[in-house]
Amino acid sequence: MNTSFDLLHPEWLYALLVLPAVWLWRGSGLRLPTIFTVPLLRYPLLPNLLPRQAEDERDHNLRLNPLWIGMILLALIISLAQPVQRGDVMPVTRPPQAVDLILLANTSVSMALKDSVIKGQQVDRMQQQKDWLKKVVERFQGDRIALVILGRPAAVWLPLTRDKALVMAAIERLQTTLGGRNSDISASLKLVQQTFPITGQDTGNEKIILLSTDAYQQLGAEPPQKTVTALSQQGYRIHTLAIGSTHIEAEALGKSHLVYLPVDIALLQQLALLGKGRLFRASDNGALTRFLQAIERDRQPQNHRSPQIIKPLYPWPLLFAMLLLAWPFGKPLLTQLKSLRSQRG
Repeated sequence: MNTSFDLLHPEWLYALLVLPAVWLWRGSGLRLPTIFTVPLLRYPLLPNLLPRQAEDERDHNLRLNPLWIGMILLALIISLAQPVQRGDVMPVTRPPQAVDLILLANTSVSMALKDSVIKGQQVDRMQQQKDWLKKVVERFQGDRIALVILGRPAAVWLPLTRDKALVMAAIERLQTTLGGRNSDISASLKLVQQTFPITGQDTGNEKIILLSTDAYQQLGAEPPQKTVTALSQQGYRIHTLAIGSTHIEAEALGKSHLVYLPVDIALLQQLALLGKGRLFRASDNGALTRFLQAIERDRQPQNHRSPQIIKPLYPWPLLFAMLLLAWPFGKPLLTQLKSLRSQRG
């Protein structure tokens, strides 16, 4: 067994400096203030306990020696510092934190832009998003998954469920303009907050939001940065998934009546930072693995310290101080008891 000694409140040891200061002051011959004079202990019952013939010992005013007082104060100061004996760390196992994953998928008109090539085929942003989200659902090891449409207005497409097949089918049914031509990140996040609250009658699972979007033509009365900050303070963790290319690739655009705008990486990076999450890019082959690893880290108990066996030792110096304080009264009492025994003998 590994043991060590420690003090829970070592700051009380500074009080030890008072003892030599008083001792030096007293030895210097200077007259001490009244508070530093030798204490006078009064025991009103002491005269009745002492032998009647010992008139010189019947004085119930007992003066304590300064060294005696110093020993009492030393024991009290050590007791106040709370010495303890630390033992082994107790083995404690905790199950991983249950996690609810809320997929916030963009369905604005910009998701029809074709700026990605997957396996030699030109695909639009919507298809790239759907493929990525279905892979997330397939490998997700948490508790439940929900699907919310990032649009204007936003809508809950699928409530929290453990049925992965149902989630897969809901993702496959996503299409552009399902939630309108534009999107409002702030309003969509507020819908998530209202529908999947952290407090209340919910299961208490940790809530992780994956904001999947290209940040194209954001509209709304409130900037998304403010809403993300508020949700993060309430306990939500928000990751962002960038859908689309970061620059114009003429050979991959295809025909479209839309004005091409690349994905707004700066905005998504800022939102991930404010949401205490990370930014992932759908075009990055290793992003999916890193995202699932981030979720797994969130499931592990955070800031957990296993309890350690601690044995308090402060009662011993406290008991020693009490015995020293009681000795001036106990000594004459013992003398009286000895005298009574001798008389009876």
